[in-house]
Amino acid sequence: MATLTPLLVALVLTLPINDLPQHIANLTPSGNQNIFAKYNYQFMFFFLIITTPIILAFERQQQQSKLNEIAKQQTKTELKLLQQQVNPHFLFNTLNNLYALTLTKSEHAPQLVMHLADLLRYTVYEGQKSVVLLEKELAYLKSFIELQKIRSANKYLFNLTWPDRVDDLHIAPLLLIIIVENAIKHGVEPASDSTKVTLAITINDTVLTLFCENSINTQTEKSHLGMGLSNLQKRLELLYPNKHTLTAKKHATHWQTTLTLELS
Repeated sequence: MATLTPLLVALVLTLPINDLPQHIANLTPSGNQNIFAKYNYQFMFFFLIITTPIILAFERQQQQSKLNEIAKQQTKTELKLLQQQVNPHFLFNTLNNLYALTLTKSEHAPQLVMHLADLLRYTVYEGQKSVVLLEKELAYLKSFIELQKIRSANKYLFNLTWPDRVDDLHIAPLLLIIIVENAIKHGVEPASDSTKVTLAITINDTVLTLFCENSINTQTEKSHLGMGLSNLQKRLELLYPNKHTLTAKKHATHWQTTLTLELS
């Protein structure tokens, strides 16, 4: 600072206005062009002390804004990639089931098409939004379960509990479906006998609790059981930091998953 002060004073003194007679104009506090004059030096010294932190703070704010924007874009990209991992297994299996039903001219084929169309419509339109009404997300889950009943010819036994009221609560789309899809994909589909899935969703104030329990095939690898839930955990960390808990436990014959989520 002490080195810059006389240099800046010298720079100011080179301005053309300082060549005018002193009674017309002079930019120096001392009224003369001496670089080391007391008032010239003091003025520039205090000017630098005041302005330098302001300039540095402004530059830091600009830099932080750019970093925040980059982080925001990275988060959006990561969420998109995670979201693209939802439902491919379910979609292919459902189309195979639909093909089998059309071959046998089953009366359930139109219902399956209707439910599948509703699910795809929700995924394409509502699934691209940052948040949706919880009521719509629950309706999506119900359609998914009804479709599963048709696909399995009621081999799956669903024990369902839905919240009485959801008010105007909002939730990020396609989160809850991952738990239900994981239960069916890794627990129910591999089973040769009739299996049971318990799904209970409750609302306490603005906190949603989802409990899911399903039978598991003893031949199913544990690592595969966690793939869908790992996807969900990453999305929750991005969307609901410090506003969620997700626990999953594997028992001898069943798998339990519990999610709590603070909604807006």
